[in-house]
Amino acid sequence: MRRVMNRLMAPAMWRFVVVLFVIAVIPVSAVAAAEVAKPRLLVVIAEKEYETRETLPAFAEAHLADTFAIDYVTAADEEGRNNLAGLEKAEDYDLILVSVRRRAPKVEQLAAFRRYVAAGKPLVVIRTSCHAFSLRGEPPPEGHAVWEHFDTEVLGCHYANHHKNGIVTTVERDPNAAAAGSNAGPLLEGVTIPFASGGSLYLVNPLTAATRPLLVGTIDGKPAEPVAWTTTSPGGGRVFATTLGHVSDFANESFCRLLANGTAWAAAGAPLSKQ
Repeated sequence: MRRVMNRLMAPAMWRFVVVLFVIAVIPVSAVAAAEVAKPRLLVVIAEKEYETRETLPAFAEAHLADTFAIDYVTAADEEGRNNLAGLEKAEDYDLILVSVRRRAPKVEQLAAFRRYVAAGKPLVVIRTSCHAFSLRGEPPPEGHAVWEHFDTEVLGCHYANHHKNGIVTTVERDPNAAAAGSNAGPLLEGVTIPFASGGSLYLVNPLTAATRPLLVGTIDGKPAEPVAWTTTSPGGGRVFATTLGHVSDFANESFCRLLANGTAWAAAGAPLSKQ
């Protein structure tokens, strides 16, 4: 009888094993497919003043990794400082986030980035990136290139300099935002205003007519300056720009929420779910 039962149950056991195999494999395949389907984000880091080699990857892991497949381009601070290896593949990405200060990439690297912008793909820039590819009018090294007017041509601002370090900036809503038609709702979701920034206040006025102001920064005795805005690139892509991004800003949940929202808006027009 036992041998008979074993023969009868053997096909059922095999079917059970097959079912278990399918249950085990399908979720893995689904997860892999979902990972492939994520938009590709390239984070370009080439500056030493604000330590974004440490702060941006930590921010991206906490706020963006569930939504984007993230790669990084970094450059050294001294030898090789103008070699942004990997930027030549810019056109392969769906979104680029830039934290760069006064670098002159190799000709083919900057050309690929220019094509990315011209194609109307979205862009997020922080802090020193309003003078990312400017050498203050100096010629680039041989085989390298600059984009002196990246601020006015793409970001819609006019970088002139910054106020002294060590003065706390108060960040608040731009009083002209509503009149300018700013899409502040989703971009400021979860952002507590006002909040403080420990970084020096950048001088970027005036913004061009195409920009939509969001937030301004103020310090005692000085005119307000834009610290966050949106615009459209020459290629028609969404641009979210902020002059915030001091190392202490990344410890501020309001700044992190703003940057996460701006990244999501640039890529898809909607804020990320709250962490």
